[in-house]
Amino acid sequence: MTAGTAGDALTGRMYRARRRSGGSLTGAEGAGTFPAMPAHIRAYLFFTGTGPILVLSTYPELADTRLIDKLRFKGIDKFIAYEVELAAVERRYPQSYPSIAADLEEEEDLRVLDFNGHQIMANFSLAELGDPIKVGDAETRGVP
Repeated sequence: MTAGTAGDALTGRMYRARRRSGGSLTGAEGAGTFPAMPAHIRAYLFFTGTGPILVLSTYPELADTRLIDKLRFKGIDKFIAYEVELAAVERRYPQSYPSIAADLEEEEDLRVLDFNGHQIMANFSLAELGDPIKVGDAETRGVP
């Protein structure tokens, strides 16, 4: 790991720690405080025509029309999707999660964390997924 990468990772952890605590990094009045970070990151699992993909996103829910429009723009018109517990994603993707999550701190968007269907299915049990939303065809279920 290069010094720049280590520094970037440390800065990301410090931002997240400050955000969770609501305080400064040093504890001193006004010293070491950072500006508020963008929206909370969420993890979503999409089952698409080409297989499952695991994404990190700042969109607040699966039914967010901006998220659905972005997927459609990328050619994903039909899918079944689930929200996945973020802590479970962090534990199962310790190498790639930090850099991809840090990338999302800059803007509202989504990033693919994994597109290897075999690996995704090995990492997540279907029993730990909640209620799905279904998008596509003439009818969309679970989406307002």
